[in-house]
Amino acid sequence: MTLVPLCCVQERLEVAHQTLSGAKKETGLLMEHLQTLKAEQAELQLQKEELGNRVRQQEELLRQHQEGEAVALRSLQKVQEERRLLQEHLSSLQKALAQVESEKREAERASLRLEKDRTALKKMLDKVEREKLQTHEESVWLSAEKGRLDRSLTRVEQELAEACQQIRLLEAQVAEFEQAPARNVAEASLRGELGCLLSSQLQAEGTLEAC
Repeated sequence: MTLVPLCCVQERLEVAHQTLSGAKKETGLLMEHLQTLKAEQAELQLQKEELGNRVRQQEELLRQHQEGEAVALRSLQKVQEERRLLQEHLSSLQKALAQVESEKREAERASLRLEKDRTALKKMLDKVEREKLQTHEESVWLSAEKGRLDRSLTRVEQELAEACQQIRLLEAQVAEFEQAPARNVAEASLRGELGCLLSSQLQAEGTLEAC
């Protein structure tokens, strides 16, 4: 067996010791770096969690905002629909108002026509009443005149009958006197009376015809 010189062993030990010391330093540095990395990892994890929370919050806010937009959109659509219905109702009311105005104007024209007709009928009625009153007055006058004429006719007929009777008597007397003495004197007298009676008879007949 070959023996290694002591100096060589010492050198090797020194080298090993240095190597071990360097390894320890490097390990320490690595441990420090590892701790730093762990700290950074923990920090990053916290930041990740915070970012996750913030993302979730933003997502929640976005969802709420979208829901609000959907509600607002539905409200807008509802308002637009109500506006459309109100517009249609307003249009219908305007048409109805126009129809009512037209009917009102037609009713006013009809009222004017009826008022004119009423005035014309009133004038006609007044005229008829006046004519009726005049006719009544004329009827009363005609009745009175007829009564007067009837009385006059009766009187004239009576006088005519009396005259006719007297004529017949005088004609009989004339016939008797024509057969008696002094016929000429009596005949002249009788003829005079007969002429007066005939004149009275003619006058009475003329009056009768005038009636």
